[in-house]
Amino acid sequence: MTDLLHLCAPLHTLSDEAMILEGVDTVVMSLGHVSQTALADALVDWPVEMYMIGDCLSPRTVEEAILEGLGAGLAV
Repeated sequence: MTDLLHLCAPLHTLSDEAMILEGVDTVVMSLGHVSQTALADALVDWPVEMYMIGDCLSPRTVEEAILEGLGAGLAV
């Protein structure tokens, strides 16, 4: 089973590196993620500094979005 997981390892959407899953017996994969930039695109001419975080940059984990939010909060 481990060999199959290595063959079918999902790629991290930002780094494009394989995500190796160990110690699991079930994997649910959701495919077809795309960035959601509609709001950022609509506000492109807004005269203030804007920080894009989370799925508008690249679909990935909530932990990564929280870290990006922390970075954006510290930047203001």
